[in-house]
Amino acid sequence: MILYKHAVRCPRAMQIFLNFNPSYWCFAPLRLTEVEVQNERNPTLSHSLIRLDSHLPTSIGSKDKNARVETKCTRSNERVRSYMRHLPPIPGGYNFSIQQRVEQFQYFKHRHDIVHRQNSSMDLFYADIIAVCK
Repeated sequence: MILYKHAVRCPRAMQIFLNFNPSYWCFAPLRLTEVEVQNERNPTLSHSLIRLDSHLPTSIGSKDKNARVETKCTRSNERVRSYMRHLPPIPGGYNFSIQQRVEQFQYFKHRHDIVHRQNSSMDLFYADIIAVCK
């Protein structure tokens, strides 16, 4: 879905988009306080993943050697990490939680950016958003 310029700056439009396309929540950075809370609740990765570098949050990989290589349905770990490193910069005061990084890894690993389609029943071009200026 192509968002018009206002939509990417409008919290209400983004909320509507994310509500209808929940697979993109992992790309919405959280306030640092929210990240700390989420990381305290889920401090570790899932059993099938490993963190290769504790200082670099995008250095997630598969424990299974067979899952590290590229297949018809998945990407190689290195390519996935490259995609994660090339996400747009995060604004100051925001970051991604460990859980969001895991979801980002899985999103790119399983090629959801290619096979996943946005919810076609919601079109932001026709959404009713009323802006009130004071």
